[in-house]
This record gives sequence, C-alpha cells and structure tokens, in this order.
Amino acid sequence: MIESINPVSLIVTVALLALLPLFAVTSTAFLKISAVLLILRNAIGVQQMPSNMVLYGVATVMTVLIMGPIFKEMAQSFAPNDNPPKSGVEMMQGMERALPPLKEFMFEHTNKNYLDSFHSTAQKFADKNKSGEVSKLDLTVLLPAFVASELAEAFRIGLLLYLPFVIIDLAVSSALMALGMMMVSPMSITIPAKILLFVAIEGWSKVFQNLVQSYL
Repeated sequence: MIESINPVSLIVTVALLALLPLFAVTSTAFLKISAVLLILRNAIGVQQMPSNMVLYGVATVMTVLIMGPIFKEMAQSFAPNDNPPKSGVEMMQGMERALPPLKEFMFEHTNKNYLDSFHSTAQKFADKNKSGEVSKLDLTVLLPAFVASELAEAFRIGLLLYLPFVIIDLAVSSALMALGMMMVSPMSITIPAKILLFVAIEGWSKVFQNLVQSYL
C-alpha cells in the first residue's frame, strides 16, 4: 500500500493544504468581517472581550453563510461525480476548474480602480520579463486588488462604527472636567455606557446583518 503512494503527489497535496488557510482568509469575506469585528471591539474599549478566537469563529460562521453556494459550486467542479483527484496533476487540474466561481466573487467585490492599478503594475512586470499579456482575472492581479478593496471597505465601516463611541468618550470626559472629577477614570464610565448603548440598539445583530448584506 505504501509503495503505491506517489511522493510527488503527496508533496503537492501537503503544500496545497498548507496554503489553503491563507488563501481562504485572503480570498473570501472573512477578511473584511474579521477586520470590522476587531475594530468594533477596540471602539467599545473592551480589549479582550470577546477574545480573538471568538471573533474569528464568528467571522468564519458568517463567511460560510456568505460563501456557502460558491464553496459548493467549487467542490462540484473540483471533484465532479464525487471522484476526487488521485494525483498531483489531477489536483492541479481540479483546482483550475474550481477557481472560476471564486474569481467571479472576488471580481464582483473588488474596487475597479484598485483592479486597474494592480493590473497596470502586473503588466509592467510582465513587459519587463517579456511574459506576455496579463488578464485582470489572473490571481496575481485579482487577489491583491480584492484584499486592498476589502481592507479599505472594512476601515470605512470601522470609522462609522467608531464615531458614536468617540462622541461618548468626549461627552463623558467633558462632563467629568466640568464637575471637577479629574481623578475619576473616564473609562470606568464610558465602557459601561458604550456597552449599554450597543446592547440597547441590538448592535451585534445590526452589524452582522449589514456585513452579510454588503455581499448581496
């Protein structure tokens, strides 16, 4: 049984599996969702609650919700008729068949200005090395443009989430100064006030719903 294993196929398989988590983080909705949740936690002021593991878990669940149909289509293309690839070559061919749905998702949610910029840069490198034309759907162009777009959108959303909490900080600090209570830490009042506000408006539900709907 051991002798029948192709060592090259085994190496290719292990290498692809090692890169899979990184690729999943940078090419799906996980990137924006996790960034927004981390910014939101910092805006409230509770540095370790929820923990990073909890936030990443929530981001993963929401990513599966958003990307579920795409993952299903990719799985069907990767292993048609439930026949998984049996060699490294077949695995590479399966990945090539599975990528179009993911590329379509990334292209749809990529800022076109970023895409044009990265495409122009990639084409300059291609011209320098005389490697021909570069397509905008090439992963070397589409993936960095998608990452830049998702991070930019996450920071825009994070800024909007930050503003109400900054107003609370300023209001509490001004009130304490006016009352001559400089020795009282503003955080001892602002954090409960922020949590109360966030719970009162059902903040988690609204944030989750709007993040999911941003991909519709």
